Amino acid sequence: MINLKEGRYIVDFGPIGVSGNEELERSWLISAQHIFQMFCSKQKDYGPENIARGGELGVVVRAQDKVARLQNLQGKDPDYEPIEDTWLDLADYGIIGYMVNRGWWPKSMEGPKVCPSCGKGE
Repeated sequence: MINLKEGRYIVDFGPIGVSGNEELERSWLISAQHIFQMFCSKQKDYGPENIARGGELGVVVRAQDKVARLQNLQGKDPDYEPIEDTWLDLADYGIIGYMVNRGWWPKSMEGPKVCPSCGKGE
């Protein structure tokens, strides 16, 4: 259940300790919070249209790019983006893919491209 209180999301994930490992559950929830924060930051920059245009297959391609980056960086120290950011991106794409699959992602506002002179699609 998600509630809004004083401009903040309050999320009730249920009772603590159901898995038998409270520490692991807390780490998972902290990770989920980091994924959410990154999601909000990237949506502010990109908006939902890039995902809406590509649909579920577009999300798969983006996720494959992240997997390829992780494979390429095994045993290396990246110069640009920390590996943990790539893991967050991959987790985020998993959630976005789930949302697209469920029909929860906004539809594309950009219709098919049509030539103004002949009316045919590009």
